[in-house]
Amino acid sequence: MMPTIRVSDDVFDELQRRATPLVDTPDSVLRKALGLPTGKTAGKTGRLTPLLKSGVLAVEQQLIWRQKRLGQVQVASVTANGCLSLADGRTAASPSAACAMLSGNKSYNGWKEWRRASDDKVLDELR
Repeated sequence: MMPTIRVSDDVFDELQRRATPLVDTPDSVLRKALGLPTGKTAGKTGRLTPLLKSGVLAVEQQLIWRQKRLGQVQVASVTANGCLSLADGRTAASPSAACAMLSGNKSYNGWKEWRRASDDKVLDELR
C-alpha cells in the first residue's frame, strides 16, 4: 500500500509544470526532482551495485560514453540502487541497457563503452 500525501496548490502547480503530459505521474516527477530511480528500475538493484558496495563508484558519480563515429559524448550518473541515470531522465539497470537506450536499441557491451569521468577508466576494468 502506498501512502497518500496532501500538497498545497502551489506545490501541485509546480508538479504539473515539471510533468510531461500523458507520461509523468506525481510520483515520477518527484522521483526525478529528488534524484531517485524512475520507471522500470525504481526499487530494483542495478548492475553497478557491486561497484558501489566496494567503493569503486559513488552515488551520483558521473560516467561518460564517447561515441566517436557520431562525435557525441553521452553522460550518465550512478544512482543509489546501482543503475545509470541518463541526462534525459531515463534510468537503465545496466551499462549495456543504457547504450541501447541512447543508440536506438543497437547492441553494445556497455561495460567496455562507459567510463568513469573522473579518471577515464572503463567500467570493465573496475569490476
